[in-house]
Amino acid sequence: MGFVLDVEKTIDEDSYIISNKKQNRAVVIGRVDENGSNEIHSFIINVYKWRWAEAEGFTRNQMVDKLGAEIFSSIDCKSISSYLAGSGAGEDA
Repeated sequence: MGFVLDVEKTIDEDSYIISNKKQNRAVVIGRVDENGSNEIHSFIINVYKWRWAEAEGFTRNQMVDKLGAEIFSSIDCKSISSYLAGSGAGEDA
């Protein structure tokens, strides 16, 4: 799609942060155990809120626990590539 992806493994090792730094967009995608079944879930990361939280001294766990609704919003896995390319849902995220 004409852009370079950066991929970073998260602390839990069951998820990855995938970003397009040129577009200032990122998503987290990972495996979650739901009722004994492994499922893949993906979320847009509000990069601006994430950076603010880091600057304020929040740990990653605190960002998820205390600021999760402000930083993360669900995205269908099928929409990730177009979102990271600069189009699609959450353009202001």
